[in-house]
Amino acid sequence: MQIPASAVCIVAAFIGLAPSGAGAQSVTRDAAACATLTSLQLPGLSLSITKAEWIPAGSTPPATPTAPPPSVTLPAYCRLDGVLDRRTGADGKSYGIGFALALPGDWNGRFLFQGGGG
Repeated sequence: MQIPASAVCIVAAFIGLAPSGAGAQSVTRDAAACATLTSLQLPGLSLSITKAEWIPAGSTPPATPTAPPPSVTLPAYCRLDGVLDRRTGADGKSYGIGFALALPGDWNGRFLFQGGGG
């Protein structure tokens, strides 16, 4: 599976020129950096950011109806929701590739991308 260049570009826009390698330093972002992502546009890409929400440290993961309430707290992060290649199909319905990213406020310079097809 290829990593879509759009996903890498979105993350790169949030983190800026982040350090990499063994001597990487932490890059810290905040609510203001998160909010600027709502106006993110990339040349040659149909991108629509539908939500950029700063979640402060100490929040808990969402509860699920089949599991006990989570007992862990999360670090601060930016929850980013968007749509790639939004279009109207021949049937008149709206289509696009929806995505959600949780971009950490205190980033360690590493990036792991996983996708689930469907």
